Amino acid sequence: MKLNKEALKQIIKEELEAVMDEGYVAGGDFPMPKPDMGVEYTYNDEQEKALEWGIDQLERGHNNYDWHAKVLRHLAYRHPAFEGQSYPTMALQDKMVKMGYKGKTYTTTAIP
Repeated sequence: MKLNKEALKQIIKEELEAVMDEGYVAGGDFPMPKPDMGVEYTYNDEQEKALEWGIDQLERGHNNYDWHAKVLRHLAYRHPAFEGQSYPTMALQDKMVKMGYKGKTYTTTAIP
């Protein structure tokens, strides 16, 4: 069987998504903490306002992984509302979904 470059990329993408959906992260064999695993994250008003900004950016911006990763990394690592905090990007996305975000979510944005 001969595969072209695009078909191979699609197969790799699907396999990576399947592995990531199992809840494992690169470099370890432990599941990503989620609220249904007993990990609950709380957000203050300033953080919720920042997440509303994030929802707006995701809905108005490019609908691709790179844009989503950029917005989520900004929130998690650079936004003043989350300064000094340690919120995984998956937890931020979970909260944005609860706040009404209906777009795609990703299991990881592991490379800052």
